[in-house]
Amino acid sequence: ESKVELLKIIYRKKIYPFRHLLPTNVNEGLEKICQENNYAFMVSMYGLIEQISFIHCSIAYVPQAFFPGSIAIAMVKESHYKGIFNK
Repeated sequence: ESKVELLKIIYRKKIYPFRHLLPTNVNEGLEKICQENNYAFMVSMYGLIEQISFIHCSIAYVPQAFFPGSIAIAMVKESHYKGIFNK
């Protein structure tokens, strides 16, 4: 939960009441862009690249809204793959 009061108000009034309409995965979000003219969807560049061949409309990203991010790889402690990353 945010400590910023304005963000709490925005969430409570503009997002929470419509939470059942939000996409549950990247493919749904990108499909919704194609179906609705007044819709934007935030997705990682990797998510976009993975799904772009399934999208049936022309989409564009907003350069001013692009920001770098990170991803992580999770595995169990005893994973045999762990040695690959600890070199």
